[in-house]
Amino acid sequence: IVRVPQYNDVTVNSGGSITAEAWDGTQGGILAFNASGTVAINSGGRIDVSGLGFRGAPKHYRSGGWADGYRGEGDTGGFDSQESPANGSGGGSGRAGCPGHGNAGGGGGGGNGTAGEIGENAYSCTQGSATGGEAPGGVVVGSASLQKLFLGGGGGSGGLHDTTGYSGPAGNGGGIIQITAASINVNGSLEANGSDAVAFLGSPGNYKGGSGGGAGGTIYLTATHEIPSANIQAIGGSGSEGYISSSGSYRNSLPATQKGGNGGTGRIKLAASSTIASSSSAQSEPMTPEDDTRRLWSYSRVTEDDHTGTAEFSLSYKDFAGNEGSLVEETTDGSSVSFDTQKPEFESLVITSSNANTEGQLEQLAKAGDTVTL
Repeated sequence: IVRVPQYNDVTVNSGGSITAEAWDGTQGGILAFNASGTVAINSGGRIDVSGLGFRGAPKHYRSGGWADGYRGEGDTGGFDSQESPANGSGGGSGRAGCPGHGNAGGGGGGGNGTAGEIGENAYSCTQGSATGGEAPGGVVVGSASLQKLFLGGGGGSGGLHDTTGYSGPAGNGGGIIQITAASINVNGSLEANGSDAVAFLGSPGNYKGGSGGGAGGTIYLTATHEIPSANIQAIGGSGSEGYISSSGSYRNSLPATQKGGNGGTGRIKLAASSTIASSSSAQSEPMTPEDDTRRLWSYSRVTEDDHTGTAEFSLSYKDFAGNEGSLVEETTDGSSVSFDTQKPEFESLVITSSNANTEGQLEQLAKAGDTVTL
């Protein structure tokens, strides 16, 4: 359950920012609110949930041998696990590689609106438990209609080959932003980007695959006007290059050939929804808005004696510019109400006594202590 605050106007001035708590496996990563008036992100202001989505594989220190990397977190869960396939929208684990090739593979990028890129590898051989030479990227989740909103998938970490040291951390996915307001103006920035994987900086060891970037998150904005897309982003983070000892290469294996996959692009929907200014029934009786957003209206009538059959209605409405909507005479979900004026009647009514002397007779008797049942 996500609490959605209701405001009148929201303004983010230069140097100001609004963000959310990072996703921790059970909660976080979501920024959502409604405003009856204007949401204004002025130049230099930010609404930003970048890197607050599904978690990338963390940093792991390993000692010797050949070891696969770890998978990023995705829509199916499975944070920080090791298996061959991608973890839903989470990037797959980089492959360990094999002797004489220096090919510890890169981890896969996280997915969301587009799939994450594969973790690259110069060779297909591997000594780890994961099969195949390349780590798969996180898969596409959801749809363009945004009936369901997803956090961006986390990237997977790279494998290790004949080394002592660490791999990861991979990039986190972007979070979710959902805002509904009468007007939304973005002159600053509004972002739900995936974060980059952390690059190796002279770490000990010989051969390590790069890690995957996190996928962009999801942005869903609704206002009563067209919202320009400039300054609104949900892009994927970059995967990091692999590490090939101090020489920088081994046979065909190079830092670039062992790179982690980039995170996939997130999803952005900018919807224009005209606010209803007034609405009335067929009897010209006004309907009443339930709140300041004017998106939920109600109308009530008391049933009278002459009402029969199915309750019929006819609603008219118009926006603040005076544009009239189409007449509404049916519910959107098929629901209905029928009037029931039929008076109930008894089909059978029987009275009996527990008096044993008259039991079974049509006219029975009862004395003190007997039970009479109707």
